[in-house]
Amino acid sequence: MTNERTIWRISLGGFFLFWALGLLIGAFLMQRSYEQQRQTIAALATEKANSMQNLLDGIMQRTYLLARLAIDDATGDVVFFQRVAESLRQDASMLSLQLAPGGTVRYSLPPQPHPRSHINLFERPERREEALRALNSRKITFSGPLQLTQGYAGFIVRRPVYRRWNPQEFWGFSIVVFSLKDFLDYINIVSLPQAGMVFSLYRQDADGRKSLIDGVPPVKISSPVSAQVNLPQCTLTLSLMPAGGWSFGARIAVVVTVALLAALLVAALLRAWFTLAQQKRSLENLVDLDPLTNLRNRRSLHSSIERRCRAGKPFALLYIDLNKFKNINNTYGHQMGDSFLLGFVQRVLPCLSGADVMFRLGGDEFLIVCPHAVLRQRLTDMEAALRAPLEVNGLPLPCFYSVGIAVYPEDGLQPETLLQCADERMYEDKKRRQDAG
Repeated sequence: MTNERTIWRISLGGFFLFWALGLLIGAFLMQRSYEQQRQTIAALATEKANSMQNLLDGIMQRTYLLARLAIDDATGDVVFFQRVAESLRQDASMLSLQLAPGGTVRYSLPPQPHPRSHINLFERPERREEALRALNSRKITFSGPLQLTQGYAGFIVRRPVYRRWNPQEFWGFSIVVFSLKDFLDYINIVSLPQAGMVFSLYRQDADGRKSLIDGVPPVKISSPVSAQVNLPQCTLTLSLMPAGGWSFGARIAVVVTVALLAALLVAALLRAWFTLAQQKRSLENLVDLDPLTNLRNRRSLHSSIERRCRAGKPFALLYIDLNKFKNINNTYGHQMGDSFLLGFVQRVLPCLSGADVMFRLGGDEFLIVCPHAVLRQRLTDMEAALRAPLEVNGLPLPCFYSVGIAVYPEDGLQPETLLQCADERMYEDKKRRQDAG
């Protein structure tokens, strides 16, 4: 029978087991949720990076078309600049398209604020570095964000142009200028805070220098999800993280709390289940056990014999009836009779082994089930144990009994048949003892 201490051990064991299991499941789900969140944010970052790439590819394409369409192949003169620039500027607001022969901006749409004062890019300190980089590398450059002469912050894309009849001869620059505001509006950067994101959009040059375009400095983004746009001689990077951070502490606290509550619930259920099981067994024992002798009663007899029959091994039934027991009850009272029955049981039980079972069938009738191989030994031991009178409340009372024996399978294959045979033989033995004396 499961006792209270065992129930507590099982409950505590179940608590720690399910808590550990809950922590493992919670950690798995937390990691999965974290990865899904990063994948969602990565898709958002990639979407913005693709928008930037599409815009910048279009702008760099304009620098090529402006030089190709507005510069005469034969003479190198600028022709139809206004018309070409207007056609290229139609689908991109706030753009300034420029041509700079020899490095001096002489053609611009919209026109420069001071048309007579042309800008020499190699002489302007803030423009010289990028102009020389484009000239020396013969590659397009991307500058910014910086303060433009147009009065707003923006970017400059410069493409070095060489004469077609002499690719080694530098002609000048084809330039597109666009505002930072239009750039950010195009990629809808304001949607990131609205989506609960903290972002950093920055430029990184080939030498490792970084310059912030918008958002917070990159160092303030913890474990970022990033997407990049690769441009000639620099890279634009968009880094994102949730506005509240990745909330590992909160996630862990939730996992631990939920796992703890689940483990407590499981422990409570285990304790309730085992307590109910114990109570059920106790009730079954009350029904199946004789309250006076604590032996099994007639209710459990049939199923016990049936199990032995199914096992197929030979066994014996000893049907015992206490002779003259009614005289003890009538003479000394029922309390004395109960004490006599307990004394009888206490004498017989030491004669049995672990394979034997003793039943009280009611009143003064008992039944012993034992393996057939030890039948004779059991009869001999029981006769020796009951030879001396039983001391009941200081009064010696002789124990007279009758025994009926039935053996499986010789006397029957079913419990009913064996019990009937043992009962009949017990009465035959009782009659012989009465006749003898």
